[in-house]
Amino acid sequence: MPIEFRCIRCGQRLRVPETDQGKRARCPICNAIVDVPGEDQSAPVLLTSDKSDVIDYELFGEETQHVEITLDPGEVTVARMENLLHLTPGVAMESGLSNGTDGSLLERISVVSRRLLNSNALRMTAFCNVAEKREIVAFAPDVPGRLVPLHLYEYGNQITCQGKAILCAARGTEINEVEVPAISQLTTTCQLSGDGIAVLQSAGQLIHRHLKAGKSLVVRVHAIVAFTSDIQITSHESVGIEEKIPIAVIRGPGEIWLQTGS
Repeated sequence: MPIEFRCIRCGQRLRVPETDQGKRARCPICNAIVDVPGEDQSAPVLLTSDKSDVIDYELFGEETQHVEITLDPGEVTVARMENLLHLTPGVAMESGLSNGTDGSLLERISVVSRRLLNSNALRMTAFCNVAEKREIVAFAPDVPGRLVPLHLYEYGNQITCQGKAILCAARGTEINEVEVPAISQLTTTCQLSGDGIAVLQSAGQLIHRHLKAGKSLVVRVHAIVAFTSDIQITSHESVGIEEKIPIAVIRGPGEIWLQTGS
């Protein structure tokens, strides 16, 4: 008797032979690879996909904001544990430190999250929806300020930012520490790669600037939140200041996000 189940990414109804029980199947609609339900599991598990999880989000607040992420069954978002605000009972937390050897639902999701996200230095935790309905998890920034949701596919699938600016990101986003000479001596800088959503936090007000080719801006280094890959940043010597303040010259073309706090 054929086995029928739904893809936990797009909801497409899948039908496979009974002999495929416990194996893996690819959804013809969204290309996600899921476990075929077997006797030892009550629901399919998303294993891999060609794209990041498409998470829904909503921002709350004005001067001080927080974000609520709505996860479909099997979806995962990653964030620092200290930024957790609240979550509904169907969301499980996984640090990604286990070996994933017991085959449980959470273990298998953890293995996938760890494979798709290089986040050891940032101490990221995976928040996994292990229920059969939509669940919510909310995150708040470390300091009062504004949040900026970035759809990475709109910026060439790549953004560079301060490591501490990362609030949360969809599973499938790769986070790697990178060296930016004008910045990295003062703060950790990370590269976000993928086609999903990442939510960044800023201290104070958030300022977004688009720099055309040949245009430049002189900024305080600690004011830099994030920038696109075409932006060039060089150190700039402070002049006429008793106490030297780290200054950088930012040259376009590209996008840059600044914060009024630090």
